[in-house]
Amino acid sequence: MKKIMILAISAIVAVNLSAQEAKAEKAECKKEKKECKLTPEQRVEQDIKVLSEELYLSEEQAAKFAVTYREFMAAKAKLNKEFEGKFAKDLNARQVKAVLRYHGPKHKEP
Repeated sequence: MKKIMILAISAIVAVNLSAQEAKAEKAECKKEKKECKLTPEQRVEQDIKVLSEELYLSEEQAAKFAVTYREFMAAKAKLNKEFEGKFAKDLNARQVKAVLRYHGPKHKEP
């Protein structure tokens, strides 16, 4: 019985220590936001990697997809810049940001 209690207490202590370390890393990241945030180029590359895996693309397909996706994101960024000014005439900055990030209504699963 003593061994089980000792193991349980040591497990709790270990979990608390790892949680404190994770919290400390997160706090550091918040202090240095520039280092923690991905650049737009890094974000696109991360998206390409994730989408390639989700779509089960072969190496050849992934390479072709990457080129097209980069073009798509560049065109989208250009279009967002153009319409940001047009929306800003009628909306505040927070509303403009919400409009440009909008992906349509969420559909309920039947």
